[in-house]
Amino acid sequence: MSATLTIRIDESTKAALDEIAQGAHRSRSYIAGAALEAYIRRRKWLQDKIANADASGVLSELETDALFAELEQEIDHAG
Repeated sequence: MSATLTIRIDESTKAALDEIAQGAHRSRSYIAGAALEAYIRRRKWLQDKIANADASGVLSELETDALFAELEQEIDHAG
């Protein structure tokens, strides 16, 4: 079952989304939904990996925080 979500994006993001949707012969909504699902999967995976490493004592809290910050930046810039 699907649900409706309304978001605000800047015009350049909307234009890029339209371009991708047109090239893929999909709706803007489909592309945005797929991108959001992929982002959520990556974030969940990352959070799980960090939690497991932190719980096992593999990384110190400071190392975990630094790793999370670095990977979060990577995700944010991955587009």
